[in-house]
Amino acid sequence: MQPALGHSRHEESRERVVGGAMRRPAYWSGALSSLGSLAHDVDFESVCPLNEPGLAKHTMAWISSPQVHATWHYDLYHNAFVQLVGSKRLRIRPPREAATAIHLFPSLHPAYRQSQIPFSAFAASQASLDPATVSEVVVNPGDVVYLPPLWLHDIAGVDTGDNTSTVSANCWMDDQLITQAEALFRLELPFERNFPQGDVGSAIVVFLCALIGLVLDEPKMSLADVGAVLLTQRYDGLLATKAGAALEHNMPPNHLLPHGHYCGASAARQQAMAHAFAQTVNKAASFLLPLTQPARLLFILDFIEEVVHGFVGTAHVVMFARECLTSGEVCPVDSA
Repeated sequence: MQPALGHSRHEESRERVVGGAMRRPAYWSGALSSLGSLAHDVDFESVCPLNEPGLAKHTMAWISSPQVHATWHYDLYHNAFVQLVGSKRLRIRPPREAATAIHLFPSLHPAYRQSQIPFSAFAASQASLDPATVSEVVVNPGDVVYLPPLWLHDIAGVDTGDNTSTVSANCWMDDQLITQAEALFRLELPFERNFPQGDVGSAIVVFLCALIGLVLDEPKMSLADVGAVLLTQRYDGLLATKAGAALEHNMPPNHLLPHGHYCGASAARQQAMAHAFAQTVNKAASFLLPLTQPARLLFILDFIEEVVHGFVGTAHVVMFARECLTSGEVCPVDSA
């Protein structure tokens, strides 16, 4: 941490911005400029430098009562978090736990990049997390914490007993490698145009097998491994709820994926696909290889959801994962 405030008018600013102590849990976020003169207390030119062309940064303000918390989540940006009024507690974990231990919401969910585990229940359900990997810090007025992209963090106000509201600010800065990796989702896939509908499921599998073989190698992961992570971490908990069970029960039929033939193209057909897809697979891998393996896995999981959503529908993501990604030999040809 380091000082981030040029000078301090904390109590005066708190009274002006939020009217003193908050009586009930409350939360607001918006542009930093909304704080008026308090915004000028933060020297973001020094704590949030950005000199790379083509990348952007933006600043935000956060006002909340001490009862408000943000559960475990990660951002895709560099984050300089500055405390202005009151105190907050931050806990931080490395990216390697984001894909395999935190039960994130699916990328297609409104709460994408956030943990499904309620803040209040997290202590009792974090057995799969290594306690040695967590760092905890309390930030007070004038402190700034730097959070790298993809690092998990949760945030809670520190209640001093007088229900004092807290005011924070942060600056998000684009990361060049992640910005490049996001080009994966804009890549035109070889089975997008004029492709036999009955082979779409197999085409997705062949493409994913080849891509995963190139980018998930430390340690080596198969498509079946990745499919299992997708289901256990992102969907099993949701489907265990009443709403999730109803959604799965009422899943509509899909003409592209007739039951029992989701990904059943012949070995010869799959081999032909593998050769035809090779150039695009290599292009996709080039977006991810500059990242660490934990970051690659997060992007691969999101990519699977986006591809299945785009070609066979959101309602079929789970069934496709079960039928094609995790059952038996899901990579029957050497598509890498």
